[in-house]
Amino acid sequence: MLRVGLIGAGAAGRKRAAAVRDYGGSELVAVCDLVAGLAQSLAADTGARTIDSWQVAVDDGDCDVIVVSTAHDMLAPISAAALAAGKHV
Repeated sequence: MLRVGLIGAGAAGRKRAAAVRDYGGSELVAVCDLVAGLAQSLAADTGARTIDSWQVAVDDGDCDVIVVSTAHDMLAPISAAALAAGKHV
């Protein structure tokens, strides 16, 4: 079972969270967003926990995979950091 951390809980993040749910081999375990209320809402809907920053999510040992659903200017830096931390992106 792949444990997924989701960074970005807006509309695209919710779609990706649904894809994680629908794929039988993964579980959403953590959600992060700059807008805490978005992360809290999605976490409550999915049973995941919230994480305060993308840096903490990338370093989280409970996440095997990081799904990045942020604004375009943050896709590369977050993805590169996740890859450097040994995560699937």
